[in-house]
Amino acid sequence: MPPPPILADDVIEEVLLRIPLDDPASLVRAAAVCKPWCRVASDPGFRARFRERHHLAATPVLGVLCNLSGRAGTARLVTTSSFRAHLPGGRRHWRVLDSRHGRVLLVNLDWELGPVGSTLVVWDPVTGDRLELPELPSHPETLRWTSWNAAVLCAGAVGSGACDHVDCRRGPFLVALVGVNSDEVSVHVYSSELGQWSLPTSCGQEHIDLDYLARGSLVGNAVHFMCEICIRTLRYEILKYDLSTREISMIHLPYELSLWALPVIDLPLRRRREVGPRILLTTSADDGGLGFAIVHDSILYQWERKAGPDGAFGWAQKSVTELQTLLPADAMSISTELVGFADGVGIFFVETVNGLFSIDLKSGQVKKVHNDSGIRNVVPYMSLCLPGLGSVSTGEGPGQLVLQAHERHRLLVQGLPNQDLSESL
Repeated sequence: MPPPPILADDVIEEVLLRIPLDDPASLVRAAAVCKPWCRVASDPGFRARFRERHHLAATPVLGVLCNLSGRAGTARLVTTSSFRAHLPGGRRHWRVLDSRHGRVLLVNLDWELGPVGSTLVVWDPVTGDRLELPELPSHPETLRWTSWNAAVLCAGAVGSGACDHVDCRRGPFLVALVGVNSDEVSVHVYSSELGQWSLPTSCGQEHIDLDYLARGSLVGNAVHFMCEICIRTLRYEILKYDLSTREISMIHLPYELSLWALPVIDLPLRRRREVGPRILLTTSADDGGLGFAIVHDSILYQWERKAGPDGAFGWAQKSVTELQTLLPADAMSISTELVGFADGVGIFFVETVNGLFSIDLKSGQVKKVHNDSGIRNVVPYMSLCLPGLGSVSTGEGPGQLVLQAHERHRLLVQGLPNQDLSESL
């Protein structure tokens, strides 16, 4: 029986181009099939065409970074794809503050004491590279901070917004750090291009408490953080910082949300945050507008900020979802806690007594992400990742090329560090 005909390179390429974005290990396996497949996958032109084919697709969720309960706990990366990585080693126990545009913002376990003297690190899970940010300049208002939060983002997201965030992981980035005390809000911005923190932007604002369990949200040129204002009653607010104008402002949330928090309003701030309703900032996959979500009595409510006929912005309820119809019956036996949201793809993460679940409201698909409970919040890691397979122009034989592909596949599956293993699209 004659051997099957050899596939042309353009046919092999059409096959490889259809490998899903969230399955980089399959591309390595395909490259290890034989010399022609490895040659096509290693060609720089293929990388460009793969990027062009997929750049309009939603950035995949490669994993979720889980912050565990208790001071003895530390963050854990739970993969939801064939991508593998490990949090930086050493004696430090890390907490995850944010992840965006292929980067992750980490802080050491003493983060609740404040950012001054603590270690803030920007980590690239694909290459394992990490950058330890310089200490925040010590100012009188910084030393009196009672709560704080931070966000990391591509520097190209500010201004014209020309960056499509397909290939910006190695480019310049910003870290926006906001802190509050009894009567003032201050914002510092770190620039990787300058290698230093900006002078603080401050404004007077009393009785604010930032929600350290709620990840910030980027909409246009502004970062947003959830907070509470408690004087005689509890009121939920969104703190907005415009990176272009350096202006700080507050956005009110609907009054009925405060009514849902009445049973826990007399508790201390930290305890109230742990047992009260969790409000997460969201963005729309359609227009990137600002929204928020909350779970109350096992119902997921979504709101979005819209402009009215007079041009003024207000809140409108977007959807109401009964979680009992989506989650397994045993998962709903005690409580359901909203712990994370993936920007741009509309995927929510809820913690139940039966583990951590992801819910895609568009497709109705529900997946169990992790078996353990005791997760305080999760930060999705979203990135476009294409394994670096090397080049066939090195003069190495076909056998060596296939062996290299097999070795890269082994490292990728085991999650071992390899500087050349994976590259951004």
